[in-house]
Amino acid sequence: MKNIQIIEDTLARWLSAFPSLPKGGRAWLGRNLWWIILILAILGIFGTLAGVGQYLGALARTGHANIYIDPVADLNTSVYLLSFIESVITTVLYFMAIAPLKEGKKRGWNRVFYVQLLGTLFAVIGLVINLVMPGSPLLVIGFLFGFTVGLLLQAFVFYFLFQVRGEFTSRSARAKEAEVVTKKPATTKK
Repeated sequence: MKNIQIIEDTLARWLSAFPSLPKGGRAWLGRNLWWIILILAILGIFGTLAGVGQYLGALARTGHANIYIDPVADLNTSVYLLSFIESVITTVLYFMAIAPLKEGKKRGWNRVFYVQLLGTLFAVIGLVINLVMPGSPLLVIGFLFGFTVGLLLQAFVFYFLFQVRGEFTSRSARAKEAEVVTKKPATTKK
């Protein structure tokens, strides 16, 4: 978790160089992020089902899942399997983030952040696997283009995610706020 905090702080520092959304926009996005994630989680169910179909279809085409028999076909099958695994983890984390996001807790924001980190990691893994697979130069250009577009989209999502980070409070911040409220001196009427 300490390493993820370092990544979060580094991204926050990098993204602070970009212009901020207006305060009202950040507040609106922070209040409504939970239903945006709900929509993405529901769509994730369909993506997961599609991933099952892709993986089973790839297994049916190759007839096996052994990289020593047919490395190209099995690398392709591995890409489908990785895509399926990413889809399952993403969907589960999105569903787990909805309630905390609705309550304004940082834990929900963290789960959405983990999904974005995971997406970036799987994009890099997918690129490496696709570059290892023998194919035409046109395929390699297509993979590189897809990877570049994917990273740009990830950067776009990270930007908006970090814009609303301040809208979510951690347990320790809520405890400090409660402590300040309880220590307020009582006012007397004259």
